[in-house]
Amino acid sequence: MRKIFLQLASNIPAALVGGMMFIVSLFFLQLSFGLSLLVALSSYVIGGAWLFPSQTAPLPQANAPAKITRPEVSEAEYQVVTLKTLLLQIHDLEIYQTADHICNAAQQIFDAIKTSEAAAKTAQQFSVYALAPTLKIFKKYLAMISEPTHFDSGRLARLRLIFDSVRLAFDKQRDNMLREKQFSLDLEIAALAETLESDLHDDLSARG
Repeated sequence: MRKIFLQLASNIPAALVGGMMFIVSLFFLQLSFGLSLLVALSSYVIGGAWLFPSQTAPLPQANAPAKITRPEVSEAEYQVVTLKTLLLQIHDLEIYQTADHICNAAQQIFDAIKTSEAAAKTAQQFSVYALAPTLKIFKKYLAMISEPTHFDSGRLARLRLIFDSVRLAFDKQRDNMLREKQFSLDLEIAALAETLESDLHDDLSARG
């Protein structure tokens, strides 16, 4: 109610209507001074409330604090982008499809992490336990196929199994992240990366 009266007090068009009705009532209709004043006041209130409602200027709002990009989150995002870049270098159709699935799952996990309460901590865990070893697997695979003369069908079959295992691990992490909003500290992908590293080391030793 107080707000309404304050708005009426600053409403110039309503005041003009009230003043005009006072003059008309007093001089033209020849009403008494008190009655003319009552008509003027009523006209002022009606004009201010319905005919010329005053527009209250919105209060200036404080600028929302800028979202801080934490280094852990930025690192995880960079790793996801790097995975997608390496994906373009994979030419084996079966491994490409599996790697593409991994990249999509990684993006979904990262998107969920960004909205989680402990984004920085979860992003760091995702980076260390999943993205870093997966990047190692992608890079080792590309290094191994760079010399096709030393790349036999048996090694390709083992690589496909490793990529399938990584895909399953990412699917599990994605489902857990979307359901529980938590990242599971699982060393499975890191172990797969070490397996591939061992394969590459054995391959290099055999060449020597």
